[in-house]
Amino acid sequence: MSTPITESAAEILTTDEIRKAFPALAREHNGFPVAYFDAPGGTQTPRVVVDAVADYLLNHNANTHWEYPTSHETDAIIESARKTFADFLNASANEIVWIRPASTAPAAGIPRVAFAQVAPIVAQRCAVCHSLHPTLTSAAPKGIVLDSASQIRAQASLIKTVAVDTHVMPLSNATQMTDAERKLLGAWIDQGAKTP
Repeated sequence: MSTPITESAAEILTTDEIRKAFPALAREHNGFPVAYFDAPGGTQTPRVVVDAVADYLLNHNANTHWEYPTSHETDAIIESARKTFADFLNASANEIVWIRPASTAPAAGIPRVAFAQVAPIVAQRCAVCHSLHPTLTSAAPKGIVLDSASQIRAQASLIKTVAVDTHVMPLSNATQMTDAERKLLGAWIDQGAKTP
């Protein structure tokens, strides 16, 4: 955690300086300045974010948790963002979990998946290796432990990538995770990875 920035340490920008940071605010229609606001965090993007996203897509874009340079760079960028958000929120990095925005939540009528439905899947299919006391390995691979609800939630995006999207885990499907279990895990994560 970091020390909060005091007002005297922060640079105060004018309204015009702030507007210049947002390229979309330079738009005009029929000679008048306009701004279109269709969603929070969507329409008005500051130049520094546009530049960072462009740099990532051009130079570092890769799936997470693989053994090649761009994947390691992606993992480092995600961890750096997690630490930055933690500092901003006066939290620890392991308390920051990335999930999909609410706008990608399931449509009305699709049943919610409770943590109680996925906990046994993780315990039987993942935690046999990823535990403080694993039964299939001598130690948790990469130090990833999935013994508690908070640990599972903290690793939700990784679980989605390796167990749901790519089927890389369980390794060689040693614990025989079924497609139905993968689908249920994916739905829980897509719905925000809620824990008790």
